[in-house]
Amino acid sequence: MGFLLCLMAGLGMNVALPLAIAVLLSGIAGTSRLVLDAHTPAEVWTGFIVGILAQVVAYLILG
Repeated sequence: MGFLLCLMAGLGMNVALPLAIAVLLSGIAGTSRLVLDAHTPAEVWTGFIVGILAQVVAYLILG
């Protein structure tokens, strides 16, 4: 998701559909982790946030 956000912000590309699909798949993966009691909600949200921030920071460093 972070990569798609960087493409949209940096290059002005319209990535609405791929971004929506990525959000949907991330939501499904996060929900499955919660249903299986593999993670707590805080861990899932932290993973989402860290994943997006890592991509944005990489874009800012390399961009």
